[in-house]
Amino acid sequence: MESILLLGIIGKSGMTMDDLRSPVIPFPPDLPTNTTAPLLTERTLKNCHLSWICRKRNLAARLEALEQANLGGLANCWAGDCSDQHIRALRDAVLEAYWVEERLREAARWCSEREMKPVSMRKLIKDAKSGYV
Repeated sequence: MESILLLGIIGKSGMTMDDLRSPVIPFPPDLPTNTTAPLLTERTLKNCHLSWICRKRNLAARLEALEQANLGGLANCWAGDCSDQHIRALRDAVLEAYWVEERLREAARWCSEREMKPVSMRKLIKDAKSGYV
């Protein structure tokens, strides 16, 4: 019965079993206690880091293409308009992506150093019965 309940909860939330079993990252101590921020797990943090790595790579490739097209005297290319304003905006986006990816890498490294253990299935089922999942 518990497994059916757990599968129903997973199906509704769009989470996988690995997401639920992943260690929960504790909130920072200076965070207000009345916050309604969702739980962050190590798995979701690593997935977020991977998506920002891809974003950083894609933005850098677009910026390189725009700069090369601009040097060649082209008005546009596959990466978009070669205007100075567009290139500046893309350069800012690349810098932002580098900054965010670096912070996420530090957070993932922090999790790895703590060697947090996945949640046991028994605790997961107990929490599901109590309505915490």
